[in-house]
Amino acid sequence: MMEEHHPDDEEDSGGHFQDVPMADVTFVKAENQPLSYNEEMDLNQPLQLSIEGLMRLGPLLNDVDLVGRACRHLFLSHVQNQPVVHDLFFPDNSDEAFEDRIDPDWFDFSEFATYFVCNTISRIRDPYNIHNMLDRSKIQDWLADCYNGPHWKKVGFALYTLLFPDLVYDRKVQVPFRAYMEDDSVFWARQLYEKCRDPQWQYTLKEKNLKKEVNSLLVKLHLLDPTQVFPAFTQLKKVFPDLNMELVTTNYLGEPFDWKCIRPEVETVIRLPMLPSNSTRFSFSDLDLYYGVQITEFIMQNPKDFGIWTGQYPDNKRTSKFRDRCALM
Repeated sequence: MMEEHHPDDEEDSGGHFQDVPMADVTFVKAENQPLSYNEEMDLNQPLQLSIEGLMRLGPLLNDVDLVGRACRHLFLSHVQNQPVVHDLFFPDNSDEAFEDRIDPDWFDFSEFATYFVCNTISRIRDPYNIHNMLDRSKIQDWLADCYNGPHWKKVGFALYTLLFPDLVYDRKVQVPFRAYMEDDSVFWARQLYEKCRDPQWQYTLKEKNLKKEVNSLLVKLHLLDPTQVFPAFTQLKKVFPDLNMELVTTNYLGEPFDWKCIRPEVETVIRLPMLPSNSTRFSFSDLDLYYGVQITEFIMQNPKDFGIWTGQYPDNKRTSKFRDRCALM
C-alpha cells in the first residue's frame, strides 16, 4: 500500500556525491556495492618507492575525494549493522571490508543509527500515522548538532586514515601508500617535509586546489610520522600566510546523509501486516490486520528513552474482508 504523496516527503537533508570513474583507487564502494580489491595490482612484484611516487599519491580523481566517498559508504554500512536497527531494517546488510577495524569509541554509532532511522520514519507520511509517533523537530535538532559537532569530524578523520593507506596507490608503478608506511616511514616523512621547503613545489601549489593538496600532504605525514605534521604546516604558512588549521581541518564525512537512502527498507517494515496471535489467515471471517507493529515496538524502546516519542499511537488497524482474500483458482 503506497502512502499519499506530500511535499515534505521530498525534502532532502543533504546532497549526494556524483559518480566518477574508480580506476585510480585500490578498492572502492559504489552505491550499494561492496568494497572489493582492485585485481590489477600485482603485489608479488618488487615495489618501486620514490619521493616522486609518494608525491603523486593522492585521493583525488577529477577533483573528487574518492577516499572521502568510501568513508561515507563504510560509515553508513556500519550504522546499518548496529544491533539496534540491523535485524529489523537491514537484515541483508553484511560487514564491509575494514568494518571489523572500526573502534566503537570513535563515535556513538548505535545512537546515530536510532536517530537516523527515526528521521526517515518521521518523514514518510504513512497512512497509519506512525510518523506522528516521532518528534521530527527534536530529531532534526539532534542530527544537526551531530553533523556540525566535533565528533563528526573525529570519526571522519578516523575512517579516512583507516582507509587511506590501502585505498590510495600509484597506478603508474602499482604501489599503494601502505608500502611507504611499511618501509622506513620516518625517512619518507622527512622526504615529504623537505618537499614542503622546495620553492618550485611551493609554486605549483598556487596553480592547484591549495586546501585539498595541503590536506592530502598532512594526512600522509600523519600516517608516516605525526611529528612532521606541525613543522610542515609551519613551513607552508610562511609561503601562504592565509593558511590556517581551520583550512586544513576537513569534514571527511561531508554533507548530512540523505534520509531517503534508507527509505525503501523503512517502508518495507511499515507496510508489513501482522495478525493478532489468536488469528489465522485460513479463516472465512474478516480479519484485523495491524501494520508496522515492529516499528511501533521499536519506537517504544530507544526512541522513547531519548525523548523523541510524541506520546501518540498509530492508527494501524485495518480489516481484511474474506471476499478480498479469495481468488479464483
